[in-house]
Amino acid sequence: MSTHISYETWLFMRRRIEQLEAEVYRLTVDRDHWYAAANYTPEELHEMHMRASQGRDENGAWLWPDGVRTTAR
Repeated sequence: MSTHISYETWLFMRRRIEQLEAEVYRLTVDRDHWYAAANYTPEELHEMHMRASQGRDENGAWLWPDGVRTTAR
């Protein structure tokens, strides 16, 4: 048995889901920023950003374009 809802209700729910997903993304980015700021020095953060921009992980190993470590088995 399926429940039928109006088109307006469906549109409202889709918009609300998109709003909630955007809020979760914003909170995740905010959490990650403050975690990094609390646990790493500015020099360590700079080094991590440099490695990431070159396609390397935190240990200096190369990453494949899809983010998979080259050292993964």
